[in-house]
Amino acid sequence: MDTFNKFTTNARQDIEFFGTARARLGFMPVEPVLLYVTGGLAYAEVKLSGSITNPACFGFCGPASTTDYQTGWTAGGGLEYAFAPNWSAKVEYLYYDLGSLSQQILDPRTPGAFIAQSVGFMANIVRAGVNYRFYGDDSDY
Repeated sequence: MDTFNKFTTNARQDIEFFGTARARLGFMPVEPVLLYVTGGLAYAEVKLSGSITNPACFGFCGPASTTDYQTGWTAGGGLEYAFAPNWSAKVEYLYYDLGSLSQQILDPRTPGAFIAQSVGFMANIVRAGVNYRFYGDDSDY
């Protein structure tokens, strides 16, 4: 015989949009290779949703959803290689930390009863890209 009610919890975190405003500082150990570090502001719209349910909602039951705009920081580095006039390819690593978002799941049947949730929005990004420079002397790499 079960003495406790079985329950199901669901939690989901989403980033609706994400952006950065960064500075980049680098040097060329060998032309046309640029090694650089980058860092600055990170910003996003983040969402946290969760629910707790069990059969017939006996015991604690309830959903919650919270959306917020978060700002934080980002830092990383990369390598850029100029392979033709006005063209370059790059590989970049970024770490970002947008802080955390918290919410309470309230039990509508029991005033004052809640379960608190908190989640951190931080991650690692590795990306590659190709750039075209619209300005400058075509003979420069």
